[in-house]
Amino acid sequence: MGSSFAAQSGLLDRFRAPLRVWVSRALSAHMPSLSAALGDDAEVHALVDGALPPSIGPAVLLAAPSDLAPSNEPALRELVQAAEPGRLVLYGGEQDRAVLLTAINHWRVFRLIPSITGLPAVVDAIQKAHETTEMELALDFGIRDLAQQNEHLGRTLERLQRTRGQLLHAERLTTLGRLTTGLGQALESHRVATDDLSAASKRITLDAELLDVVERTLEGGRALDSLLSDLLYFAENRERPLHLAHHDADAIATAALRLAEVDPISRKRNLSISLRSGSFVCVDRYAIYQVLINLLRNAMQATADGGTIELSTRLVDGEVVFEVTDNGSGMSPETQARLFEPFFTTKGRDGLGLGLRVSRLTVERHGGRMECQSALGAGSTFRLFLPISAH
Repeated sequence: MGSSFAAQSGLLDRFRAPLRVWVSRALSAHMPSLSAALGDDAEVHALVDGALPPSIGPAVLLAAPSDLAPSNEPALRELVQAAEPGRLVLYGGEQDRAVLLTAINHWRVFRLIPSITGLPAVVDAIQKAHETTEMELALDFGIRDLAQQNEHLGRTLERLQRTRGQLLHAERLTTLGRLTTGLGQALESHRVATDDLSAASKRITLDAELLDVVERTLEGGRALDSLLSDLLYFAENRERPLHLAHHDADAIATAALRLAEVDPISRKRNLSISLRSGSFVCVDRYAIYQVLINLLRNAMQATADGGTIELSTRLVDGEVVFEVTDNGSGMSPETQARLFEPFFTTKGRDGLGLGLRVSRLTVERHGGRMECQSALGAGSTFRLFLPISAH
């Protein structure tokens, strides 16, 4: 209670309003004695019919019963509005029930002063009305001040959260860069072995089954190398050079599906392909491989055992559309809104949250775009749009 009073007193000390008293013309005879009783600091002004005081603002309006007559309502209403948030004090009329009801119900006067009381009662009512007005002004000032401070704190918090996010993002990128560099170095011997295998496969004749395994191994190794390069360049905020060439879009889709079929999880899913583009695209083959493999693996993880996943190609308005569709769990609108944010993942510890981000950046660097259509419980469809080449 004491602290509340102290806070209230401090607020009043910060905002003091001058004591203004507007006296009805019907009570002008009381002007001299009233001015003397209120002191030199008070601004006591006698009202003239049809005119507002020269200094409007918060004021105590001292009215007579005759001012409450219906014919005077427009003028009194204007005075009350000009004095807001001041108070209306009525002097006299205590014997007239109609006047009292009008004063209380219609005008909501602050204080009713019987005409038989003396000047001290009038002065006390005016001072109390002024204190109440001052309190209201101080509270209004305090509320506006708190609102401004709250807005300032909100902006500050927003900046801190943005800075925290940027620092966290930078830290993650640094960690990603170190991990990717380490993996790249560890896989260097794998690249050498892959190159040796590629050269050997061209010198000897292999049966169809072994040749298929070798080709998948080579394609998988190059796609993995492309992924690591993408991650490293992403971590360093640089763009990896693209090795562009004209490639059959349907052949790219076929190779991507063959690589995806190597994943053990694919054995419990029904994968199919539909090739209808019949067109070429100018792309970095292994970069686009990696995008399609990432989408296929996401689809497999989003479906239960026995789920269906289809990779298809078609030609629409001069663009090749690669489409990966599944009948899995789908996504909520909230998840879709954040789908391409870096480090956002719904896989918990099993996901890094960069696959879709890097994939979309890769597609956009090829002059294309990526879209997602999904509904919770009804599966998802990802589409890649790439311009056809003039091959």
